[in-house]
Amino acid sequence: MPIIILFGIIIGYLLNNYTLTVTEETEGNPIRPVFDKKVTPIILLWNILIPILLYIGYGGVFSAGFFRDFILSALFSAILFIDAKHYIIPNILNLIGFVAGVVILFIDSSDIGNYLFGAGIGLGFFLVIILLSKLILKKEGMGLGDAKLMCVVGILFGTVYTILTTILSFILASVGVTISLIFKKKQMGQEIAFGPYIVAAGMIAMFFGQDIINLYLGLLQ
Repeated sequence: MPIIILFGIIIGYLLNNYTLTVTEETEGNPIRPVFDKKVTPIILLWNILIPILLYIGYGGVFSAGFFRDFILSALFSAILFIDAKHYIIPNILNLIGFVAGVVILFIDSSDIGNYLFGAGIGLGFFLVIILLSKLILKKEGMGLGDAKLMCVVGILFGTVYTILTTILSFILASVGVTISLIFKKKQMGQEIAFGPYIVAAGMIAMFFGQDIINLYLGLLQ
């Protein structure tokens, strides 16, 4: 447990520093940091508490599943804030997640098809949405960063949890957008950051995915 806490502090510190260095440049304005140091305790606590919960959930075993979930949750902690503020998901974060997923597959090659197919499903489904949005609506319905993130989710989560994360993300986004429209926080057609909904859906799937699947299967019987 102390090792997890120490490692979580290190990862949280590095991700927090990276998040603070993300910059934005608006027309006529100089490049400036997106965040101030107020996000520090959230990212640090995220990367300490979540790994502890994962470690307990995996029965105190450092399994491949633990490391997959740990890596994904760590990336989520940075993506949540960056995309919510800046409407981007940095390529470097998606690349780290994908490479980590591939490395784990080399170490633990059991059920490799499940994770590769999950990556394909996650990437492919969102690319189709992007393509159809451009053809039908003549605008981007979603960013490429979201598609890349779902590819990372797929290679770390596998097929079933990737599908579950996709479904939950759209449900959460629908609720979030509806609430924003009701309270006039957003206008119809206005751009939204989809990454935070993927993060929320992914975390729900991570901790409650099997319960949700069992509930659904129970309803079919």
